[in-house]
Amino acid sequence: HPELFDIFQHCRDNQVVPNVTINGADPLTDEQIQKLISVVGAMAISLNKTNFESGLNLIDRLTTAGAKQTNVHYVISRQTIDFAYTVCNAIKNDNRMRALNAIVFLGLKPKSRGQAFDVLPIEAYIRLVNHCLEHNIPFGFDSCSAPRFDKALEISTIDEAKKKLMASCSERCESGLFSAYIDSSGKYWHCSFGEGMETAYGIDVTKVDDFTRDVWLSAPMTKWRQ
Repeated sequence: HPELFDIFQHCRDNQVVPNVTINGADPLTDEQIQKLISVVGAMAISLNKTNFESGLNLIDRLTTAGAKQTNVHYVISRQTIDFAYTVCNAIKNDNRMRALNAIVFLGLKPKSRGQAFDVLPIEAYIRLVNHCLEHNIPFGFDSCSAPRFDKALEISTIDEAKKKLMASCSERCESGLFSAYIDSSGKYWHCSFGEGMETAYGIDVTKVDDFTRDVWLSAPMTKWRQ
């Protein structure tokens, strides 16, 4: 976006800290990295098998340059689960990952390009969570995956105190109560993956006077939550 940094600075000027996800294959310049560090809070590098090496190099450049918080975003599916363990191993052993905050596992949404993949079976998800817990690999997950994480935690063998602490960090998506998605045309949806769905009730935020009243608590969104 040609006005990306202006948008980020506008957020900062209004006491909002922007975060950003970057494709691991993106050839960022040193100048772009410094500009990002000056305005964003957390940066996530989206990794997969094809951009793995370039992504690790980018993480190294960001953390060396002083990025406040750097994560990995990794979409898990039946087709990508095996390589997830390769990424986890790199977090433990590759020096380029020395200052990484965490790997964030994103659940597959079978929409658009995601239709080429299959949702990961719950048993495989549980094995991945337990692998991270057993090997002290810092990880997170999207709110869509919270129910799966809770299930994995139930049968985990970690001590009860740690299990209780981690359970308190798990927050599910609650039907548009905690978050919002506004698309490039200015329409509000309960979630980016609900965009265009008949039940999502897109509302044009450029034509409302009060966001809380006219969008968040509007009749269509209240009906959707119910």
